[in-house]
Amino acid sequence: MKTRLVTTLRIFLKTLVLLILIPLFLISLQYFNTVIYNFERNEPFNGSSFYNPYEDFNGRWMRANFHCHSLAWGGVTHGHQSPEEVYQHYYDNGYDVVGLSNYQQITPPPQGGLYIPTYEHGVNLKLNHHIVLNSSKPSFADFFLWQNAHQKQRIIEKLKENGGMIAIAHPKLRNAFQEDDMGKLRGYDFIEVLNNYKKSFSIWDAALSSGNLCWILANDDSHDIYKENDTFVNWNMIGAGHKSRESIMSALRKGCHYGVNNRKEHKNSNFLHSARVIGNRLKVRFRHPADKITFIGDHGDHKKTVDNTSQAAYLFTPEDTYIRVEAETDEAILYLNPFFRYNENKPTVNASLPEANILLTILYRIQILLISSLLFTLILLLTGAIKLVRAKKGLSLSVNKLYQKRSRTFD
Repeated sequence: MKTRLVTTLRIFLKTLVLLILIPLFLISLQYFNTVIYNFERNEPFNGSSFYNPYEDFNGRWMRANFHCHSLAWGGVTHGHQSPEEVYQHYYDNGYDVVGLSNYQQITPPPQGGLYIPTYEHGVNLKLNHHIVLNSSKPSFADFFLWQNAHQKQRIIEKLKENGGMIAIAHPKLRNAFQEDDMGKLRGYDFIEVLNNYKKSFSIWDAALSSGNLCWILANDDSHDIYKENDTFVNWNMIGAGHKSRESIMSALRKGCHYGVNNRKEHKNSNFLHSARVIGNRLKVRFRHPADKITFIGDHGDHKKTVDNTSQAAYLFTPEDTYIRVEAETDEAILYLNPFFRYNENKPTVNASLPEANILLTILYRIQILLISSLLFTLILLLTGAIKLVRAKKGLSLSVNKLYQKRSRTFD
C-alpha cells in the first residue's frame, strides 16, 4: 500500500513538472524570433522651421474612438456586447468613426458606417499591446513572458509588415513600456496617451524629447458599454477634409487631430478653432474660453500658462525643440499634438526601423536554442520516467497475478 502511494505521488509530481515545462518550451520557441538591433539615439528636433500639424485644417472636426471591445473569441476576451451593439452605442452618441479593437481580430464593418479596420495586438503577461489601424490582417507574432527593447522593436517590425498605422497602447499600464524605451524604438505612429485605465504623458514626452515623432491617441478601452464611465471618456477629434477612410487616415498621418478627456459631461464642450506658427510665434485659438491654456515643452516642462481666455501665444526659445498645448475647462481637457522644429523636409511619422545586428542576433538565438533544447530534454526524460514507472507497476501487477494463479493451482 505504501509503495503504491509513493509511486502515485511520484507520477503526480512529475506530471505537475511537465505541465510547467511544456508551456515554457513552447514559449521559448517564440524568443527564437528575437532580433538584436543597433539602437542609435535620435537627435532632438532641431532647425529653424516649425511643423504645425493643424496647418491644413479646414474647420471640420470628426469624433473618433479606436479602442473598444465586443464579444469575441467565445467571450474569453472580456467583451460584454455584440459588435453591432458597440458600434451603434457610439454612433448614437455622436461619434463619426469607431474602431472596434478586439484582440487579434479585425471585426467586420457595420452596415453603412464609416469603418477603419482596427484590432488590438498582444497576448502577453506584461500587456505590451498595440492598437493597429487600417491593417490588412492581424499579426500573431508576440513574446509571452518578458519583452526587452529588442523584442518590443521586433513586434513593431512584424506589425508593419501588414501595413496600417501603429499605436503603442496604454504604455503605463503594468509599466509595459518605460521612458528609456522611447529613445530607442522606431516605426510606430502614435502613443495612446489617454486611456480609461492609465494616462501616459511621461512616455509621450520621453519620445518627443528624444526626437521621435509620434502623435497622441485618446481612447476609452471600453469592455462594457453599460458600465458607468466606460465609454465617452477619452476620444479623438480629427480634422479630416471629408468623411472617408482615406481622408481620416491622411489627417492622422499629419497629426491633424487632438485628444479629449472628459469624465464629467462626456461631450465636446470646446474645440480647437485654429493654430498658427509665424516665425517662432505659436498662437492657438479655441471656440470658447478655457480656464487655462498651458504650453508644455521638452520632458513635460510647463513653459507658460494663460488663464481665462480663448486664445494664447507662445514664443519658441532656442532651447525649445517642441511645444504641445493643453486647454482645460471644468468639463474637459483638450490635448494638442506637438509643434516642433525641423530643417529642410517636413518630417513624417512611421520612421525607418533600426538596423539589425546580425552577429548578436545569431548569438542570442543560439542561447534560446540551448534553453529550448534543455527544456525539451527534460520533458523527454520525465515523460520516459513516467512511462517507466507505469511499466514497472504493470509488470509488478502481472507477476503478482501469476504468483496468485500458480498458488491456487498447487492448492
